[in-house]
Amino acid sequence: MGLVAINLLGGVLASLAFAFVELRPSLPFLFLTTLLVGLILGGWAATSSPLAKLYGGALTTFLILFGTGLSPLPASTPESFSTRIGFVLFALAYTLCMTALLWRAGRAAENSRMA
Repeated sequence: MGLVAINLLGGVLASLAFAFVELRPSLPFLFLTTLLVGLILGGWAATSSPLAKLYGGALTTFLILFGTGLSPLPASTPESFSTRIGFVLFALAYTLCMTALLWRAGRAAENSRMA
């Protein structure tokens, strides 16, 4: 469940930052947005808290999604960003479904061994 939380937090923050940058698309605004999110998540990741790994992973996910979503690729920026967010959401849904299926199968096998 930790990876799900990491990807979800990083994806939500990347979506919010993308929407924020699209309000006023300029290089200083992009820099300040990335700096703000990087400092917040990086600061939390540098603590000795048990959640530090979550924030470090979310920062990595944020930078990957936000950076590739804004990079000059052949497709338009909103299209490429929404595609990457869609891929992350699909991966999250797949992970949750497979976890639910395998968890039930593991419990059923454990119960049959006990009986």
